[in-house]
Amino acid sequence: MRQGWGIFSGVGGSTNGRVSVKGSKGPSVARSDTGGAAKLMPLSGSAAIVPRSAVKSSSLKLSKAREKPFPEGAPRLAHMSLAVHLAVLAAGLLFVGSGNVLTAIMTWVVLDLVILLRGTLQPELGEDGAEGLHSPRYQARGLSLLGALLLLVGLLPAGVTLAQSGDGVPAPVRCEAVARGNNVNVRNGPDTQEYFVLGVLPEGEALPVVGMNQAGDWYAVSYTNQQGQPEDQAWIAADIVTTRGTCERLPALPDPGPPPAVAELMNVPVLPTLDAENLRAIFERGQALGNDPRAFTKVGDCNTDTGYFLAAFDQDLYDLGPYDALEPTIEYFQGWYEHVSLAGQVGYNALTMLENLWADPKLCAVSEGESVLACEFRRTNPSVVVIMFGPNDMLNLSEAQFREALIGNVELALDEGIIPVLTTFTWHHDRMWQTSLAFNLITVEVAEEYGIPLINFWRAAQDLPNYGLVADYTHLTESGFGVNPTQIVFRGQETTSGYALRNLLTLQVLDMLRREVLAPDPA
Repeated sequence: MRQGWGIFSGVGGSTNGRVSVKGSKGPSVARSDTGGAAKLMPLSGSAAIVPRSAVKSSSLKLSKAREKPFPEGAPRLAHMSLAVHLAVLAAGLLFVGSGNVLTAIMTWVVLDLVILLRGTLQPELGEDGAEGLHSPRYQARGLSLLGALLLLVGLLPAGVTLAQSGDGVPAPVRCEAVARGNNVNVRNGPDTQEYFVLGVLPEGEALPVVGMNQAGDWYAVSYTNQQGQPEDQAWIAADIVTTRGTCERLPALPDPGPPPAVAELMNVPVLPTLDAENLRAIFERGQALGNDPRAFTKVGDCNTDTGYFLAAFDQDLYDLGPYDALEPTIEYFQGWYEHVSLAGQVGYNALTMLENLWADPKLCAVSEGESVLACEFRRTNPSVVVIMFGPNDMLNLSEAQFREALIGNVELALDEGIIPVLTTFTWHHDRMWQTSLAFNLITVEVAEEYGIPLINFWRAAQDLPNYGLVADYTHLTESGFGVNPTQIVFRGQETTSGYALRNLLTLQVLDMLRREVLAPDPA
């Protein structure tokens, strides 16, 4: 298309309402019929006819556009503004992580956003007086705003990091606890006595540290158990690990307190308060069935099937010390302390008692389905049975199976008019601790459900050395007094020996039953 130049009048009009223009390369002059002032304008084509209305409209729009202030050099300033914004953006991204520079840049971003939102930069105007979408100033404003937003997004993580570090420097490497020896225990609380082991940390492996206890001798760590679940509480002793990273500002966390199961067991009295009326009804039913009022038997595992448990009272190998008031009870049950129970054998658990598979066919009616416990009851006709299960049960039974089997033992005794006395068992915190708590709580719950006596041996043994257990964490410790190791002495041995303590507590409950239920003194 060829372009020419035409002259048109800024005001007025021709008599025929048109302007005729001719020419191809040189300027073509179009004159109005009114003789007004002529102006040059570019025209395309070899000829064009411009209506008078179009000329008037363009003239008015241009006049209005001239009324708006438009600073000289605006495109140059816009490009400079764009260059400055992009440079600052690049600098911000380059120096992310530097405290002072970040502060300056973030301050600039806030001020820049305020300036942009207030519209200080004037828009570039088009020929029609409207803001041009492709004008340099319009583009500068948009790119500047985009750059500022990108800078804010880029600086946000660094700003959070700075806020957390609190001193204007990048956040340090996290604190970690590294095991110094093999199989370092991770516990659910900051104490070796109250809290069980969640798992072990091999030598050289590390766990993130999230805090420490008030005393500063235990680290709280992030720990995931063998099931892949994060533990709410996980602690590791500070003296068996080394730390790496920045550990100077660890928060001091409150001690979590004992596990709920521990608190529940500690709230159960060591010796029971007897429901004499209920127990007397059981005893009288047993008397009607022919039970011996002076007989009792023992049911349990290896900690029952032993000469260390009660037997010395029948052998005159005991010293009651300050507990000489228990002498009448020793005399009352004389002959039954060293009785070897068919239902108290090494390896037995609560479920074994209810099966005929383990019954001695020479002594029990195995062919008729007589169970071990039923056989023992039939042969001895006792009025009381002392029951303690747990260690073998944890290895062979689920909690539900243990509960069902223990209830089976209790109900079989009640059906025979025999008073069952349940006993919790002691256990070490470093092995199956949580399971031991659950099984002991089941024992407590069954005793409460049936209103029968409970000896909380677990609670009493918490004060014994190693919880009254030998190194295998299963068998009770002997008193080690005198020439005969089975001798029972209550002159402080009950505070150091597992068997001595169990003998004392069992004798005390037998004494309570004798005085309140079996042979109460006449009023």
